[in-house]
Amino acid sequence: ETLGDFGLSVGPAPPAPDVMVTRWNTEVRNEYEVDSSFWAWTWVSPDIYIDNDLDGSADILVFNTDNKLHIRLQHKGNADGSGIGVEFWYQFHAGVSNGSGISDAAWLPVRNSNGVVQTLSGLSLAAGASQSFSVDWSPDSLFGIQVCIRAIVSLAGDPNTDNKRAMTSFGTVVIPFL
Repeated sequence: ETLGDFGLSVGPAPPAPDVMVTRWNTEVRNEYEVDSSFWAWTWVSPDIYIDNDLDGSADILVFNTDNKLHIRLQHKGNADGSGIGVEFWYQFHAGVSNGSGISDAAWLPVRNSNGVVQTLSGLSLAAGASQSFSVDWSPDSLFGIQVCIRAIVSLAGDPNTDNKRAMTSFGTVVIPFL
């Protein structure tokens, strides 16, 4: 908006890791949001999904049983990353299409059917690589039928702190027959 001369200085930077997870409302392996003028808004990250049969395709979330909750991490940096950690949180909510019902105070740690909090730690990922990792997750069906997952990635020495959080909303769930 302002006319004038501008300068840009570019200098070398040391190699660094940049491990990311794709945010909601973005295409796979892309940290930029989809142009909402041509797409409907979505609260789903393509990098967080349930794959109970380990066939590489997303499955339906099943309450009261251990589901295989996967997160796909991509390394866009130019130095290998080690000591990667991921924390998972969930909450039941009322709205899927616009994120209504999500509350900062309502996040619960993801737990397996034995009640053990599920996290990932000590992961390694080579520069330019992509890999899926999983934890067991057994949400209780007593609280609702729509559930949202939040994943937070951490890596010491990663200068890019902007692409480390993602959410996925599961609107179709199943209660197993006993």
